[in-house]
Amino acid sequence: MNSEKSDINSIPIKYIKSKKARNIRITVKPVDGVIVTVPFGNSYAQAEQFVNSKIDWITKQQNKVKKAMEGFTIFDETSQFFTREHKLVFIPLLNDDKMKIKVTANEIKVFYPSSTDFQDQKIQEFIRKGIEEAWRMEAKKDLPERVEKWAKQFGFFFRNVKIRNAVTRWGSCTHNNDINLSLHLMRLPDYLIDYVILHELAHTIHKNHKKNFRKMLEKICLETKVYEKEIRRYSTHIY
Repeated sequence: MNSEKSDINSIPIKYIKSKKARNIRITVKPVDGVIVTVPFGNSYAQAEQFVNSKIDWITKQQNKVKKAMEGFTIFDETSQFFTREHKLVFIPLLNDDKMKIKVTANEIKVFYPSSTDFQDQKIQEFIRKGIEEAWRMEAKKDLPERVEKWAKQFGFFFRNVKIRNAVTRWGSCTHNNDINLSLHLMRLPDYLIDYVILHELAHTIHKNHKKNFRKMLEKICLETKVYEKEIRRYSTHIY
């Protein structure tokens, strides 16, 4: 995968070539910024021209992201943060050894030297890896059992449940009925987790979002429309 960078109207733009992409696509993300996916059949010059035509839209998206980022936590030694089963704990090191993280059965232990700059983005990413590892442990413990329960109740058949650190979607179902679930589901209330699971189980029968899929999903999850609206309030990127 090749990439290029440019600056348009003081907005940093990153271009990424993709074999899978069919069209030039722009995404605005909380941490990564403006990403432009470019098919191999298009040049970077064409992509830049496309970006120029969408600059007003990009600015609006950046404002939305900026507002969402107000809920983005900056972790430091005073932070109080809990997952379902884990507590974030900061432990100062007596020497200037490197920062390290250990995830136990109920704690995310962050060992840090006195020189640690918690405003550093790399430090924040390091802490988040520990938190996400805790969510992964909890997801592996909880989600496969939920899938099994709902599949048995409604007569669905799936092959495997896989837990991923997916940030673009809460779940997916492959053509051979593997259920992929994001570890970030552990941040949602139980009823929304179950809604996502039922959504993906319905895809074991219908591989699209057309009328028959909607009819099946609303039959097994009566509050589908309510839950669809509510889950939009959450972001896999922001916590």
